Amino acid sequence: IDDQLDFSLSGSIVRINRDSYYGGTGEIVIDPNLVVVNDETSSTNGTYNNANSGDEYEALFGDGEGGSYNLFGELESTTYFFDSQINSYIGNGDTGSHILTLGFQYEYEDIYDINTNAFGAELGILHDQDFYNAGLYFQDQWLLSDRAELVPGIRVDKAKTLEDAVISPRIAFRYTLNDKLTLRSNFSTGFLAPRIFNEDTHIETLAGQPIDIVNDPDLKEESSRTFAFGFDYSTSNLNASIQSYYTTVKDSFFLEDPDTSGTRGIQTRINTDGSTIMGLEWDLSWTPSEFLRIDAGIAYTSASYDKAQEVFSGNSVFSDHYNKTPEGSGLVQLTYSTEELGDLSLGLKWTGSMKVNRQTGETEGGDAIGEITESDSFFVLNATLRREFHLGGIHLNGKLGVHNILNDYQEDLETGVGRDVGYVYGPRFPRSIFIGIGLKY
Repeated sequence: IDDQLDFSLSGSIVRINRDSYYGGTGEIVIDPNLVVVNDETSSTNGTYNNANSGDEYEALFGDGEGGSYNLFGELESTTYFFDSQINSYIGNGDTGSHILTLGFQYEYEDIYDINTNAFGAELGILHDQDFYNAGLYFQDQWLLSDRAELVPGIRVDKAKTLEDAVISPRIAFRYTLNDKLTLRSNFSTGFLAPRIFNEDTHIETLAGQPIDIVNDPDLKEESSRTFAFGFDYSTSNLNASIQSYYTTVKDSFFLEDPDTSGTRGIQTRINTDGSTIMGLEWDLSWTPSEFLRIDAGIAYTSASYDKAQEVFSGNSVFSDHYNKTPEGSGLVQLTYSTEELGDLSLGLKWTGSMKVNRQTGETEGGDAIGEITESDSFFVLNATLRREFHLGGIHLNGKLGVHNILNDYQEDLETGVGRDVGYVYGPRFPRSIFIGIGLKY
């Protein structure tokens, strides 16, 4: 608007239309030539080998619900996000200057998820909900002196699933000791309101039974408080930082052991007594020459519930860890850049060992039986070459590389009908070659 006032406005829309299948016939072998469907709109009006009973029939059509023929789904979800912000500059950037920021954010999401049969006939509604959250925030970036800066702020949110608005204050402080070293600290609060997510229907049990996640009727919002302290060190060719943090979460969310006694499993999202998360992070970026840059980082995280939670009710297995979350991770990357070659990078990513839930069976009542295993560490080595080509007024960005050169990934990935499809951890892909081209004009 002018030198002392600016305004920004942005918005986005995400639309998801997803067809899904959560079925399978387990260990039952089906001959497709013996399957006859008499009515495409019915869940049970079909036969197998001219019969409407037997193991094969039950695997296909269930007993009025379920069966692989009836475990299709259609999901429609739209998310709208709106963000506006206005900044007022008071002073000339010297001691006593302020940058006042006032902003408003609005998010809306609707989810309509239905269960269908193989021909798209609707059998039932799984989720038909919407959610919104409106947030108003204000902060003051106050330059106390040429070395010190204080940034207090506050945010007020009103979510559809909460009766009252949530007030979240925060404050940050930065102090520059000299031209190389800066200290910083902050205290912040936050929350997570109960809501339904578009991933809340999924498969995560033996034999691929669909699981629907539901919120406990008394589910309350998560609320957090975080204390953080760190420093930055900077020279002409070196930037390094250390960050430590300590977070307490009240009423943290937890997914109970699924109840799989019905055709579709039910997993309930509940509140726990709380949890504690703490960590330490170190980052480094060093440019020893005009052609070479080295980036490195390492992190330690400890995340645990204040009270152990039951993860397998069938054999009473409890854990107070955030399982499938490694305590240690790290990265080092070398990038060599020349005008003739482009950018050649070689990166090594380390993921430390982690505790992982592994389901091994079920009781007759459908309660899960399992164990908690300790994974190996992983070292993923990637190599990438990027180069830009100019063809008249057209700019081509090309890249070629290899992911996971060492082919280090989960060795005990389960297969077969009785596998635990949720027992997946570590790197997502084995060794793979990729190529990409981008066009700008």
